[in-house]
Amino acid sequence: RTLEEAGFAPGQARALLDLIADRESRLVTSESMTAYEKDVAILKSGLGELEVRMASIEGRIDGLVMVVEGLRQEVRERNDALRLELTARFEALEARVDRRIGSLEAKMDGLQGELRTLKWTFGIIAGVLAAVGAPVAAALVRLAFFA
Repeated sequence: RTLEEAGFAPGQARALLDLIADRESRLVTSESMTAYEKDVAILKSGLGELEVRMASIEGRIDGLVMVVEGLRQEVRERNDALRLELTARFEALEARVDRRIGSLEAKMDGLQGELRTLKWTFGIIAGVLAAVGAPVAAALVRLAFFA
């Protein structure tokens, strides 16, 4: 009303009052500055705690990375040891199979020699039987097998 009495139109008076109120709300008082400083201090404290927590988490992550690397190395070592053990076992098995095959080859060679001897013996017997004749051969067979 004072502004209207001074000659301002009602719209002008209202705009001027809004402008003044806006300016006052933007002015920082010492109380609000103290509140801001407290808020900043709280934020800094929170950031400090966050930094400590982050450092702790980073330490844990580094520890886990070291554990995982250790486990990887252990797996590699066990894999290598298993590979060496299996290689040794397969080589030993191969050597045993080779020895058995060699032994069987020797036995087969012996049997082959015995079969040759039997073949020659039967050949000689057949030749003698043919030379001597059937009645004598029959008598020899009876004598050899049924006597």
